[in-house]
Amino acid sequence: MIYIICFVIAVAAFFAGIIAAVQTKNRRHPGGLRPAYYIMGGVFVSATSLFLPIYAENFQGDEAGGLKTLLIAIHNAIRLFIVDGEFNIIDENITGTLGNIWIPYSILAAILFVFAPILTFGAILSLVRNVYSYVAYIMVWFRDVYVFSELNDEANALARSIRENHPWCAIVYTDVFEDNDEASYERMQRARMMQAIFFKNDIEFIRFGAHSRRKRIIFLTIGHDEQENIRQSVNLIDKYKDRDNTELYVFSTGKEGELLLSDLDKGRIKVRRINERSAMITRYLYERGEVLFDEAATGQDGIRRINVVIAGMGQYGGEMLRTLAWFCQMDGYRITIDAYDLKRDVLDRFRAFCPELISPEHNGFFEPQEAGYLIRIHPMTDIGTASFLESVPKEEDGATFVFVALGSDEANMRAATELRVMYERMGLHPRIVTVVQSSHVNRALAGIRNFSGQPYDIEFIGGMDDVYSEKAIMDSELEKDALERHLRYGNDKKEEEEKFWKYEYNYRSSVATALHARVRIHCGMTGADKKKEDLTEQEERTMEMLEHRRWNAYMRSEGYVFSGSTDPASRNNLARMHHDLVPYDVLTGDEQDKDSRVAAKG
Repeated sequence: MIYIICFVIAVAAFFAGIIAAVQTKNRRHPGGLRPAYYIMGGVFVSATSLFLPIYAENFQGDEAGGLKTLLIAIHNAIRLFIVDGEFNIIDENITGTLGNIWIPYSILAAILFVFAPILTFGAILSLVRNVYSYVAYIMVWFRDVYVFSELNDEANALARSIRENHPWCAIVYTDVFEDNDEASYERMQRARMMQAIFFKNDIEFIRFGAHSRRKRIIFLTIGHDEQENIRQSVNLIDKYKDRDNTELYVFSTGKEGELLLSDLDKGRIKVRRINERSAMITRYLYERGEVLFDEAATGQDGIRRINVVIAGMGQYGGEMLRTLAWFCQMDGYRITIDAYDLKRDVLDRFRAFCPELISPEHNGFFEPQEAGYLIRIHPMTDIGTASFLESVPKEEDGATFVFVALGSDEANMRAATELRVMYERMGLHPRIVTVVQSSHVNRALAGIRNFSGQPYDIEFIGGMDDVYSEKAIMDSELEKDALERHLRYGNDKKEEEEKFWKYEYNYRSSVATALHARVRIHCGMTGADKKKEDLTEQEERTMEMLEHRRWNAYMRSEGYVFSGSTDPASRNNLARMHHDLVPYDVLTGDEQDKDSRVAAKG
């Protein structure tokens, strides 16, 4: 009977170890044991159980027989892992006298005798690899190090861009497991070409502190699991917050990441949350944004009109609409945005997030002291239908800029080309920009023409190599300008710099200011290219009014509403309520002065 009980326990332990290992691997072992440890534990318990009844018979009648049986069974189980086990112990004691159980008993024992040494060899090999990785890491002591939380296509694209700009830096990937599929092999090969260092452990369990304090360590939590990215980031901040020259880039598009990281004590670490979609649009406007103004249509009243059509109000389309609402605030220009989407509730959802941006009190009014724009959102409209053709603005109000983001590369390419045909029939030739995430397709489509050689004039943006590039993710020039402008808010530069890095609200707002200041100079706005002390009184007022208009539109695009009073005490950031969301003349003199101080050329 004891043989049957121990055999059942052995089988259960063996399969329990395998099941636990599979479940742990599927959830990418967020904090527990590695999968191999579960298997080794299951094999050890299984082998010990098989030896127990054999030695129980040998020590029968001995006063200390129970303890001896357990210890010797454990001893023999350990011997299996060091290739010192003797199968004759099983062979001589497990015979046909035990009935039908002796065959499966012997088979399981044989499996364990083979499996245990393989696990030992794998553990030793893993140990050697980890030792090699740590040695390789120590060898880059005097280099800047970029540490990626995962080896994936996005990480590889960003690493290649970093390597091109910083050939002497070190690239480190963590949580790396060699799978047998072709995609995994190709990723590994690309990473090896960059002479990357690989760690099998999770990024938060590796000791990166053994590095020159004078050199930078840049952590990038860039996995596909956003929850894991946030968890890893919180742990990295706690671990390295007292280290100088340390930066952390958290890839997170959700609100949870912003909320968790905003109030965390980050110590001396510079932390940035990266929303890839927002970064892509910011990069496009930083490099090409002036075309919206250069290609604006001049109306009979002399005002230049920027007429935007957005096809698709998903994450890309919604972000573009909200950004253009403040980016296109410019004296002598008027921005109109028509957005189309198939969803029935697209307008309600947008109104819920940006209630004041699209409210009747502000939307459609153009006054010198307030943000001016006209936003029209068209639900349940397919751009390939007659309904769209009937509703799309024509003639003088016809589109000057079209942005297509319908959710897939194929849909975007098809829609962009059809829109070009439609506008050609109207006698219009707006700039058409669409999102194509495949870098290969993106490059292949550049400059496409029809069969008669006519160019489609479509810009394809959003390729992985462009979105996940150092310029898009870690743009030092735009960031430097944004920080310089943010420092003008207060007298204590150190305190203001800490606020700039600590709170995403400050970072995003200052980047928007710097982005708009760049295009103001391009458009030749009064005083835009002067320092504050060089401005005339009229130039100062003109600049302040424009900057406040832009700021009002920006804050509304971020979901803020007027607090109901100009008293600063009425401001409530948690409720997104601000006391300064008012026309320019209602502001206090200090607030008006702040607009020109921040917007003026440095």
